[in-house]
Amino acid sequence: MKLLGLVFCAFALGAPLAAAQSVLPDNTAVVVTTDGVWVPDTQSNQPLVHIAPTQFPGAPSAFVRPAIEWHRSSDSLLVTTGAQLFQVTLTSLAPPTYTVVEITPASSAPLDLWDIDVHPGSGEIFLLDQTFNEVSRYAPPFALGMQPDLVLPVPGTSRAMAIDSRSIPPSVVVTETSSLTRVDFAGQLSQVTEVNGTRGVDADPQVLGDGAVFMVAPSANQVSRAASSPNLVVSMNLSGFCTPLAIKPEDVEWNPLKNRAYVIASDGINPAPSCQSQVPAVGPNHVISFPIAQAPPVVVPKLITHGSGSGITGTQADLTLVLGDFAFVSPYGEACVAGSPSALRLQAPFAPDLGFPTHAIELSNASPNALVFALAGFSPAQLPFGFGCSLFVQPDFIKWIGTTDAQGEFSIDVPLPPGVIAGYEAFLQMAVPSGGAVALSGGLQVHYGE
Repeated sequence: MKLLGLVFCAFALGAPLAAAQSVLPDNTAVVVTTDGVWVPDTQSNQPLVHIAPTQFPGAPSAFVRPAIEWHRSSDSLLVTTGAQLFQVTLTSLAPPTYTVVEITPASSAPLDLWDIDVHPGSGEIFLLDQTFNEVSRYAPPFALGMQPDLVLPVPGTSRAMAIDSRSIPPSVVVTETSSLTRVDFAGQLSQVTEVNGTRGVDADPQVLGDGAVFMVAPSANQVSRAASSPNLVVSMNLSGFCTPLAIKPEDVEWNPLKNRAYVIASDGINPAPSCQSQVPAVGPNHVISFPIAQAPPVVVPKLITHGSGSGITGTQADLTLVLGDFAFVSPYGEACVAGSPSALRLQAPFAPDLGFPTHAIELSNASPNALVFALAGFSPAQLPFGFGCSLFVQPDFIKWIGTTDAQGEFSIDVPLPPGVIAGYEAFLQMAVPSGGAVALSGGLQVHYGE
């Protein structure tokens, strides 16, 4: 622990990842509907911002299957409508001022966009396109006519998608007619859970596993979280004796700063007295935040929009959240075998939260009783190493940190570096000599946050 702790402590001397300062506060919900983009006011039924479709060059007068996502590093909103993708940057709230730029990717045929997500670590865009039944990835900076650097075939019934930045290999989770399906970057499919009519989905970047996946199904008024069993989901759309609370939930976004699932309900709050006594609100398109578990009277759903009306018009609502820094880890790059029984697996079961003194790093799939070396750096890389392997870190530090056990596994608790603040990043890779070769894990981006 001391050796790797010294390596990570060196990052306290560096600078935190630069993050743009938004005119929108953290935890602001932003909604898109067929009638445009909306920033609701929690204190009023008149939205702070409304950007009509007429402000989007070439867009239809009513958005088609609109989707929206917040891009933190560029302080902008990414909006899809039918065959187009736009980048919206707010520069003032009073009065509302903004710029709208089209950044639709190049395509041999008009796109049919259904959803968008952003990787929290890399800032890459992922687009779900049903023209070719695929999810495409685009690296910043974004521009009109940009080309993807990864294309993943997905089932033709996919209607929404979320990037899972914690899975190894990395993957996207897509909704289908009767299930949620995980598609990893090698193109392999596996079922997350059985669920009908899912429209919106999101994944918690702080938590490993399928239990970090949240979903909504409008036709069934379902807001739920996946569980360890593919046949089980945990219902969240309730409050006291009220169920369902949100009517026709269209999209869900997990808020790692609040540990709550934010939901846009197209038909608003259930008008039943048992529901209105819990969350009184009238009209359509309300945003509600749900806790993972109900524990009245403290942990209850909260109305984000104003109870006398959200002020949001239109249908086919989609939701995003403006978020500041939060803790996460994200694997990247492909591990190699090179003397190991199988590809090394490097992960951190918990995100490096500044509120905790240590965070764990785990290595598996290595040879038994083998030496383990840590390579740490200030930035990612992709450099040829030999043995069919690549360095995914600019190795500013290389240290021997221990030995694998009889099962080829190794774990270590890394101390929180002194002086680290939200936004500091480290990049880590593990090397294991074995059988005259050296196996390397994939890279692991470690982002410190609250």
